[in-house]
Amino acid sequence: KPRSHAGIGIARGRVATSPDSLRELFTPYQIGRGRSLAIAHDPGLALPMLQRYHPPERTTVISLSGCLDRDGEPVSLSACAKHGQWPRRLGTGTIFEPHPLPAFTESAIAAVKALLERGIFELEVLVDRETGEHWAIDLNPRAFGQISLDVALGHDLPVLWYRDMSGCDVTAAPPRRRPPEYWQQAVPVHTATLLRVLRGPGRLAAAKEAIARAARPHVGAVYDHRDPAPGLVFAWAILRNPRRLIRTMLKDTEAV
Repeated sequence: KPRSHAGIGIARGRVATSPDSLRELFTPYQIGRGRSLAIAHDPGLALPMLQRYHPPERTTVISLSGCLDRDGEPVSLSACAKHGQWPRRLGTGTIFEPHPLPAFTESAIAAVKALLERGIFELEVLVDRETGEHWAIDLNPRAFGQISLDVALGHDLPVLWYRDMSGCDVTAAPPRRRPPEYWQQAVPVHTATLLRVLRGPGRLAAAKEAIARAARPHVGAVYDHRDPAPGLVFAWAILRNPRRLIRTMLKDTEAV
């Protein structure tokens, strides 16, 4: 998988099934134009990294998110579970649902505090549903994709961070009256649903599932609909290459 997505786009890696396939796949990534400063600063960004693969059929990704104050103590903490991703096998999350704080929360926060001083964070933990084993796989020291889910549930992380850093008494967004049951990245979710209905099998079940999901309260990549510009930019970044979007939906990314 890539060490960084700077200039690489949506590539999330491929699965090597044998020593021979590993030798074939282990080649530098092509860094895109406009990333010359990044690659000059760290030439290793073009090199891939190895990570053990756990099939999604038996694992769940739990995202633990919050904000550390200027003393490094958490002032907000919540969790959600990933229930969809794009591309299908190895990709970014497209559907997240609120999840109770896991049993490993205390050790997870200790790990975050050991690496970060303050600010917003998201720690992704891969959990084996059969054995309960878990592995921290990614730490984002910044705002993250599904942050609007936190905000809608009453964890206004941007405001908490701003308050602590500036000392200004800014009003946090109140939780929604109807708490969202999930967050979605609408473009790939709807595209995947349409392809399932068109291709089958289980067309009717896929359509019913999509209709039932749409009826549940939810939020998306843009929380404040009074300011739609960020959402339009976000959607355009995906839609500007529709062939690539569809191809990743159709292709099994485990193929080598």
